[in-house]
Amino acid sequence: MKKIIVLLSFILLCSCNKTLDLSTLELGSNAKKHELESNKNLESEILKGHYEWKNINEKRTLITVDKGEEVTNYHEINKVKNQFNYSGIPTDSTWDVKIVVYKGEITEINARFAQENAFIFIEKILKKLGHPSKISFDTTILDSQIEKDIYLKLKKYFPKDTKRSKLPEYVDYQLKYPRDMLWDKDKVLYIVNIILDNRGNVSVNYRPMTKKACKDRVLYPAPLNEEKDRIPFYEYLK
Repeated sequence: MKKIIVLLSFILLCSCNKTLDLSTLELGSNAKKHELESNKNLESEILKGHYEWKNINEKRTLITVDKGEEVTNYHEINKVKNQFNYSGIPTDSTWDVKIVVYKGEITEINARFAQENAFIFIEKILKKLGHPSKISFDTTILDSQIEKDIYLKLKKYFPKDTKRSKLPEYVDYQLKYPRDMLWDKDKVLYIVNIILDNRGNVSVNYRPMTKKACKDRVLYPAPLNEEKDRIPFYEYLK
């Protein structure tokens, strides 16, 4: 009997600590079916209200206003890593996954993929979503050997959106690449950011969100008018 109890306890522990495939979290779906509360790899916090900009003492200040809104943020527990993936692609073990629930629905996911999985994830998300609805570009100058490798990978997935040019004042090449990508899909905005530093390190951030939660300002405040030239996809977020 004692062995049976131990075995049942082990099975229960494993079921509560099971890995979670983020690709199965459909944005706008009922959060209860994913059993986030019982997942021991997650801890939660409840936030109330929405974000508003107010002029306080002649200074624009960001505040929260509670009109009954309630958001639950589920964060990956710091001591537990590599328990989340996207269709089998592991998330970055140095970055905490976040899952947001609003009005009982999966409202936002925030996850990062490290260098070894960055382009594997890009290939997977392009197969699922197709070419982005909108792209925001960036340019950088890297060591020619490092840059060439990254260029070839980006060119493979974004042949029309990746450009390499030689500048007379530089020994190395200038690389223009898709930094921020957005897919406008029905009730969801899928946002993917390619993070490239000057040492050639690449990571990818995955941040889909429902339009409803974005409009209700429970995830982020409305961007200010003066930020429209530097915030990617301003027209979708304003």
